[in-house]
Amino acid sequence: MGRPRQVKATGKDSDGHIISLVGRFGEIPIKEAIRQIEAGEASYKSGNSKIQVINRQGNKHLRSSPDGKAGNNLASLPDA
Repeated sequence: MGRPRQVKATGKDSDGHIISLVGRFGEIPIKEAIRQIEAGEASYKSGNSKIQVINRQGNKHLRSSPDGKAGNNLASLPDA
């Protein structure tokens, strides 16, 4: 799988929901990032925080691992 891909920004829809991850790797739609993580094809991080797939009420989402730093939370990253 190699090194985790560093996420520098997120793409958001008109309601402010995160729809993509952005970094030197380009822009990846959330559903594709979830598929890649679950298949072991890629991993992502924000700062030093690993990005994980969580299942909330039957819906899969991405979340950065809690590390006490708000600046690397996905919702806190700059808009792409």
